[in-house]
Amino acid sequence: MSTQPKALKLAGNLEALHGHLLSTKAAAELRRLHAVNKELLEALKHAAEPLTDEEIAAIVREAAKGSSIRRDGSTSERIARAVEAKLKEKKYENNT
Repeated sequence: MSTQPKALKLAGNLEALHGHLLSTKAAAELRRLHAVNKELLEALKHAAEPLTDEEIAAIVREAAKGSSIRRDGSTSERIARAVEAKLKEKKYENNT
């Protein structure tokens, strides 16, 4: 069994079996898309890790500090902004 990715195997088959200009272009595009996909999968590995339950609890406590939870949505907005900021911080830490 081959360990070669399907896209690269198909690209090789297209060139070997047909040899036409269109087949060669299709093979080149398959190889290009395979390379892009590989790069994106690698980048995804370095994306921000999800927040832990402890991190979420700390964010909620901090966002609600100094005020009672209001029904006007402002507490929810502060929590959402704090979560967003924490995710950006984790992503930055993972990329440096």
